[in-house]
Amino acid sequence: MMLHPDMSDDVLSLSMFWAGLMMVFTPLIAAGIVIFIWRRGLRKAAVRPNDKLSS
Repeated sequence: MMLHPDMSDDVLSLSMFWAGLMMVFTPLIAAGIVIFIWRRGLRKAAVRPNDKLSS
């Protein structure tokens, strides 16, 4: 693959960029999913307050 002479990114720096991006956004996405599920559970519990889990 031919790169422009002014571009100095190599495969290692590009992979480190993606690794850093995943380290930043993975916890944010996971926290968003957990909060979404938690709020959905609260909303369902508010709609049916007398439902109990059968244990």
